[in-house]
Amino acid sequence: MDRLYHAFGFRDDVLSWITSFITGHTQRVRVRGQYSTYSAVHYGVLQDSVLGQILFLLYITVLVIAAHHGVGAHSHADNTQLYLQYTHNR
Repeated sequence: MDRLYHAFGFRDDVLSWITSFITGHTQRVRVRGQYSTYSAVHYGVLQDSVLGQILFLLYITVLVIAAHHGVGAHSHADNTQLYLQYTHNR
């Protein structure tokens, strides 16, 4: 939310709407017909949502900016590793 506010200028109603979209979710699992208790989902967005894809693109823009400044990145699913290459000359 901080990035949406500072980097993209989302304010007021729009920011409140996005916040309500990504917070307050619960989930449970079913194994052999038995359901677990509900647990809060603290991170992420709903799968297959259009807004989720847009938020993901906004989130990864920092990787494009980092790459422009020589920072490398490896991503897989929702994990990203940033790195700098360094050559030590003696």
